[in-house]
Amino acid sequence: MSILQPAAPDYTDRDFAAVKARVEKLLVALFPSWTDYNRAAFGTILIEAFAFNGDNFAFYQDNQARETRWSTAILRKSIVELATLISYELDGATAALATETFTLGAALPSGVSVTIPQGTIVSTLARVNPVKQQLLADLVITNPATTGNGTVEHSESHTDSNTATGELDEAYVLTQTPFLDGSQTVVIGGAPWTEIDFFLDYGPTDKVYTLVVDEVDKATVTLGDGSSGALAAPGAAVTITYKTGGGEAGNVEAGTLTKIEGGPFVDSVGNPVTVTANNVAAASGGGDRETVAQARIRAPRSLRAINRTIARTDYSDQAIQISGVGRALSLSSNEDATVPEGQVWLYIVPPDASAPSAPFLAAIKLSIETNYPIPVNVTLATKAAIYNTINVAATVYLASDVTVAQAEAAVIAVLQAFFSPVDADDGEPNQKVKFGFEYKDNAGDPDPLVSLSDIKNEINDLTEIRRLGTPDDGEGLTLDGNEDNVTLLVREFPKAGMLSLTDGDTATLFPGHPISIF
Repeated sequence: MSILQPAAPDYTDRDFAAVKARVEKLLVALFPSWTDYNRAAFGTILIEAFAFNGDNFAFYQDNQARETRWSTAILRKSIVELATLISYELDGATAALATETFTLGAALPSGVSVTIPQGTIVSTLARVNPVKQQLLADLVITNPATTGNGTVEHSESHTDSNTATGELDEAYVLTQTPFLDGSQTVVIGGAPWTEIDFFLDYGPTDKVYTLVVDEVDKATVTLGDGSSGALAAPGAAVTITYKTGGGEAGNVEAGTLTKIEGGPFVDSVGNPVTVTANNVAAASGGGDRETVAQARIRAPRSLRAINRTIARTDYSDQAIQISGVGRALSLSSNEDATVPEGQVWLYIVPPDASAPSAPFLAAIKLSIETNYPIPVNVTLATKAAIYNTINVAATVYLASDVTVAQAEAAVIAVLQAFFSPVDADDGEPNQKVKFGFEYKDNAGDPDPLVSLSDIKNEINDLTEIRRLGTPDDGEGLTLDGNEDNVTLLVREFPKAGMLSLTDGDTATLFPGHPISIF
């Protein structure tokens, strides 16, 4: 029997008031003559003390149960620890890169050069939390040039120095956060050591270490025990260089990294020079760390098809991990009678619900067959998703002081979010829309339809909209011209089409409508 912990446990039957009431009923059952419930009575004080402790115990008990399950855990610490059990490591932030142009204020004499040293910081002009990026390598500008380009990164370099004790499983906690994945070098006793995943395959002389990043992005370097992985010699100098930073904040626009920190700069003969900086193109490549919501989906999914593709769902699990794939559905003849026996049809939806190109579909097929071999008796066909385009028409009554343009923008935004294949926040599958095959009723049976009431609720919840409806008490909302749900085929994916909005107060169509939702 499987016991599932709900995502939001209901504590109302075990809170202070409930526990107190149950204790009082128990006392009455055991001591019928007990009638003194005065707040100042010692018995009441004891009852309330028991109720207080019961409330606390119930709360912590439910939280402990919740944090032990992938589907319900909400603390990053819990997710990190659960991931460790299946050798899954949450992705850290990535650092944005930009090409920075450094310009001299005047031409240099013949044979003279200026060196902009590695680590030079350039930043935006914001007074609060400016974005800072560091030059990754020395940049030398030599006459007759007056400009030079270097690569800057949204990161900060650090060095931690320690002295080895020679203990088993010696560990060093890096002092700065957030740690930037893969940026570290470890040198012990003057020799470089190598990062590994596990010590089991290494001997007593192998200079290796593991690195683990915790829930607050603090990294810990751990050495071996002298049997699996070498011990550090007692007294040896331990030098760990690494970087911190990263995140989407580093993806700054062109022309914004204009402030140089540090200096003054001098040329190769010691004369001061003026240097300005600018990024002619936007920075790119910065990404935030993997969220709890993303890890909750990705970590269990990583176990479903590690190095093979056998079950029907393996095909879509492999495809969804490929960049540029927002949603994927694999069907065999068991789920769709139009699929020939011995074949699997894999339908692909890009994150923007566009039509995937033939080369992209071929690349997905090749990637799966190469990296995750499929059975020899199965033929894989990758196909563009079949979209069921849904046109939405609504009669809306605007809230006070809301303009038509504001109402239109709000409705379009909420419908875009509803029909988007992926969530804008984390890039994971948006559960509000699915392939027809994935819609299920409470019993788990197929129920492939887009609900009219779901879309109605999305619009009704907007603060810009007073209500939906028509003067004759109609729903005020139609999908493809009908006040009804839209039924999908199992292989179809819903996609927003045209939007028609009518102002309920004036009975006139919004200007420019119908209008494309995407």
